[in-house]
Parts: sequence; C-alpha cells; structure tokens
Amino acid sequence: MISIITGKINSHKTTKMIDHFENFQQGDGFVSLKFMKDHRVDHYEMMKLSTKERKVLMTHKDSLKENMILHTHIGPYVINQETIAWVENEISQMIKQNVSPIYLDEIGKLELSHEGFHHILVNMIHSELDLILVVRDSMLHDVLEHYQMKDVHIL
Repeated sequence: MISIITGKINSHKTTKMIDHFENFQQGDGFVSLKFMKDHRVDHYEMMKLSTKERKVLMTHKDSLKENMILHTHIGPYVINQETIAWVENEISQMIKQNVSPIYLDEIGKLELSHEGFHHILVNMIHSELDLILVVRDSMLHDVLEHYQMKDVHIL
C-alpha cells in the first residue's frame, strides 16, 4: 500500500512522517530537514530515519560549498548529487531486504521532471512494498497521475 502525507508548505508534513516512524518503529527511509539562515531557507538535509545520519541535499546558491558535486537546481537551490546517490543506494538496499514501509520525503517538481528521487521512486513503486511518501497538496494530483498510483491512502 502507498500512503501519502500531504499538506501545504510549512504544515509539518516531515514532522508527521517522523512521528509515524517513531510511533510504529517499523521500516526505514528518509526525511528532508529544513534549515533557516537570515530569514530564508539555507539548506535541506536528508536524514535516514533508523540511524539519524544526515547529508546535505539542497543548498541555497548563496551558501554553496566548493566541494559539492552538483546534480541540478530548483529555484535558487542547488542539489547535491552525492546525497541523491546515497539515498538511492540506501533505498535500493531496503527494497532488496524487503524493508517495509519505506519512507521518502518529499516527492514533487523534480521527480515529475524525472530528476531528484524519480528513479528510486519508480523502483519503490514496482517493489510493491508499503511506502509512506510526502507530497505537497498542490502537487498531489500530478504525482498520483504521473506515477499511476492507485488505491493510495492519504494520511
């Protein structure tokens, strides 16, 4: 079954996902944590739920580090390819080990453009394992249609 946590920007979707993982203590996956600086989002980090390990996913162009391998960008944010690869590798291992549910925060514009976590999301859906995803409410219809998700449970 695919379950989706949805809501508007800053509606605590990530917090709900973390709470769900902590309450049920099953599965594994990743959440995206937001960090502010000077009244703007400075960067996002992906955190593996089971280990709390974190890696920078997106950084505002004004805060870029020299050693960051760039993947793509969305607005003023540059995406770290190493973190994308880390998440994809870890989730691939979860699929092989039948970890369930697998959590992934957040599916949106990048994935609809076949970037970001698109490839691993396709593998997750084909695995037929239970999934818990975060999708912004304004993107929900497009994501459901694009990935042909049926019988989705909205949390």
